[in-house]
Amino acid sequence: MCLALGVPDPKLALAQQQGAASPPAPTEPRHDSPGIVLAAGLGFGFGFGHFYSRPSDPSTSPLPTWLDPNVEGSVSSQFPFSLGVAYRPIPLVSFGLATELARVSAAGCSSNCNGGALSLGGELRFHFRAGESVSPCIGLGLGYEFLHFDNDQGSASLSGYGIDLREGLDFRAGRAWTYGPYVDLHVGTYTHISSYGGFRGASRESTDVSHADQAIHEWVTFGVRGTFTLPR
Repeated sequence: MCLALGVPDPKLALAQQQGAASPPAPTEPRHDSPGIVLAAGLGFGFGFGHFYSRPSDPSTSPLPTWLDPNVEGSVSSQFPFSLGVAYRPIPLVSFGLATELARVSAAGCSSNCNGGALSLGGELRFHFRAGESVSPCIGLGLGYEFLHFDNDQGSASLSGYGIDLREGLDFRAGRAWTYGPYVDLHVGTYTHISSYGGFRGASRESTDVSHADQAIHEWVTFGVRGTFTLPR
């Protein structure tokens, strides 16, 4: 009787060696992974404060006399849509650019008077309890702002700068997705105004707002924001 000794197949041995040396499969991105973060949001906001200080002597001031300097007297609400792109080097911190476009509803109108607002700036955001199903976050922003609206008295365009403090919650909707509510407080000042009074003989006027006439205005916005993380 003959006994056959088992000889390993060279092709099989080579395949086993290649399989052992192959790299592990790539992991799916997480919402708190380092990488690029894309964001979008919708909200509802209202303003208060002043466009500028009321001149002590309107007859000598270059500021328009027909425009109510109180924000709530000229603009009743806004509906902003925001977009942002940020880089997240570590789970705790992200920084980037953000822009916001808003439809503005003017106050004191006998008909449908609207306008628009635009802001563009940088933002630094801190994420707490990163990796959990619910993650609180706080953001600080600084940038440029522009506002235009029409009402029964005329039209006005204002520009300036401001800061934003935003607080929110990020709920994990997937490995790379989050969504959640936020509240934003914007504090700013307008440094330039262009206006056109809606009365006979009026002409468009444009002027810088002097430091003595500058005032503080605020916007408070409530909304919902979603993010998607592109891994590094």
